[in-house]
Amino acid sequence: MNQFKFLTSNQQKASDFLSYGVIAQPFNKEITEIKHEDVRMVALHKARDTGLNNIVVEDTALYIENSNIFGTDIKHAYDNMLAHRLYNNEKACWMVCLCAKSNNKFILSVGKVDGQIFHPHSKHGYHFEKFFAINHKGNITHFNDLPGLIKKELNPRLYAIENLVCALKYGDYSKVQVINEADVLNWDGAYQIEAGKGTSLLTGIAKRNKR
Repeated sequence: MNQFKFLTSNQQKASDFLSYGVIAQPFNKEITEIKHEDVRMVALHKARDTGLNNIVVEDTALYIENSNIFGTDIKHAYDNMLAHRLYNNEKACWMVCLCAKSNNKFILSVGKVDGQIFHPHSKHGYHFEKFFAINHKGNITHFNDLPGLIKKELNPRLYAIENLVCALKYGDYSKVQVINEADVLNWDGAYQIEAGKGTSLLTGIAKRNKR
């Protein structure tokens, strides 16, 4: 598969696939994400709930030791962490999961990088890259302040893209997980619901009918 649709409103994210010889056409569709601590589960059900084929979705998590939040809830906890400098110096793992739906199969590709939370945050970067840091040459350095080549080499999203492309384009499934559509159970649990911009995470319970 050399071309597919990618669920995103970020054109830059879609264009990243071009470096690997694949065209990703961005599209928008409102999907309510399940509430689960495993980023792979969130991505899997997001892909399923599009109801579409030949698509890729993405989900990101930041797992923080000694915290009281799910790693997949980071987008909801971000503002509070930034404002109150929460979890300073705690170990953290940044994970990105891409999930492709091709015919009757889901293909999951995960990239991750270990680091820590480090305040005060950087003035540069996007979202939690401002306070996620790694040890670079003996110095705790915010991810977005790393040299360009190092940042590209460690970027978990690019790692996930590379392995997904190897599966979709070249048939190399050695670094991805393949799940048959028939094996994906209906979700009967909590969903992430945002009541409005800047509000905290609410929990919704919903049941989906089998497609």
